[in-house]
Amino acid sequence: MKRNFINKYHLLIIIILLTGCREKQKVVEQSGHVSQLDVNDPDIRNAAASPSESILSGIKVVRPEKKVIISPVQIKGKAVYDARKRKSISSRVSGRIEKMNIRYNFQEVRKGDVLMEIYTPELVTAQREYILALQQNENRIVQAAKQKLLLNGFPESLLNNIEKTKNPVYSIPVISPYNGWISQREDEMEESKGLTASPMVIRSGQYINKGENIFYVYDYSNKALEFSVPVNFAESLKPGISILYKKLQGNTGYKIAKADLILPVQKENGNFIILRSYISDEELKFGDLVEGQIVAVIPDSFWLPEKAVYHSGTRSVIFKKEEGGFRPVAVNTGISTNGMIQILTPADGWEVAENSSFLADSESFIKTEDYERN
Repeated sequence: MKRNFINKYHLLIIIILLTGCREKQKVVEQSGHVSQLDVNDPDIRNAAASPSESILSGIKVVRPEKKVIISPVQIKGKAVYDARKRKSISSRVSGRIEKMNIRYNFQEVRKGDVLMEIYTPELVTAQREYILALQQNENRIVQAAKQKLLLNGFPESLLNNIEKTKNPVYSIPVISPYNGWISQREDEMEESKGLTASPMVIRSGQYINKGENIFYVYDYSNKALEFSVPVNFAESLKPGISILYKKLQGNTGYKIAKADLILPVQKENGNFIILRSYISDEELKFGDLVEGQIVAVIPDSFWLPEKAVYHSGTRSVIFKKEEGGFRPVAVNTGISTNGMIQILTPADGWEVAENSSFLADSESFIKTEDYERN
């Protein structure tokens, strides 16, 4: 009885082993050898790809788009003097400055203000001739002597005093014939732009010559706005274009002006364009900082999203798609506006990585090649 039970147990184990072998054989027959796998199957290719290849295959690309862009441009500037309204005051006689009433450049003066007092032997002699003519009561001689005094810059208001006292005036006042802001030198306007008041160089005790320009007066009834515009927008700037402007400080609304002068400027800190507009705005003071806006029409050119361009020092780099991956290429760039950047390098038909910063970090960015080698 016991022996029959053992035999049945062994027979059951043998049946289980045979059944497992047959199932394994079926699996092998169904799958086949590894050499028979379909390598073009996307699932198999993705499973076999390296991690870097999988990442590169998932990077989005963009094509440079060629188009004309009309874009608003924010500009900064300030209110300065209108150099066209500059008038000069010259000396009609030679003499010594006895008293100087103007202390600094761009001091405000009004018509009739005494700028300085001078002593001139020429006018003292002319006054004595006038007094002598008055004493002789010769009308023709009196008029001739009076005319000589007036032509040499003698104030008409002092003639009545001479007629009464019969004594000459030794300190002759020089009176301003204009309203405005006074400056000693013509180029002082360009140096200070009305923002700083430098001391006068001329002093009491100095001598001046007849016909010498002593002062320049800038009319304060008119002003000029000067804006600095990046040189990239030079092609969009034309005389007569509209400028919206307002004071940088204060809750004031925008006003409109016209561009009257476009002046390229080259300095140590770079090149830029001066945009000048002559205005008559009583609310705006000289030296006030202003902000403005112009509309620039940018010519037909290539454009990419700003994040597609990687800036490394003075170079701009994009990652151009080629067989096997992306290659860094240095390009020339222009204006950035509305999240887009202008590509000055010919890039027709290129495919570029949409996010250059990702590739620059992951590929360590060690070398670029010039686009002309493509």
